[in-house]
Amino acid sequence: MMDDAAGPGPPELEALPVLDPDAHRELRDMIGAQTVERLVLRLIALMRAAFHDAAPEAVGREAHGLISTAGMMGCPRLAEICRRLEVAAQEGAGHAALLEQARRTRDLTLAALTDLAGPPA
Repeated sequence: MMDDAAGPGPPELEALPVLDPDAHRELRDMIGAQTVERLVLRLIALMRAAFHDAAPEAVGREAHGLISTAGMMGCPRLAEICRRLEVAAQEGAGHAALLEQARRTRDLTLAALTDLAGPPA
């Protein structure tokens, strides 16, 4: 469940869509529905495994792994929060608040992609 105790994220992040249907549709047109479906399932698996450990090294590694895949799949809010989180984790300061925002964004993105992917076969 999402924890609203940390409050909303920065307005510029909140303005980014959780899922950009146009970007997702363009990707589907370029590489095909089956390939996109496999990538969506891969991204869902990565997100489900991410951000359970708060150690900066783990957080930075997981954020890095999500940046390009989330961006490519039309999930700009997750890609951007992960980019910021990776930098903060590498610098070793101030990543706790970003981690909470990343967890909330991960959960929103999971819900959007799960709806998009449909029920498991």
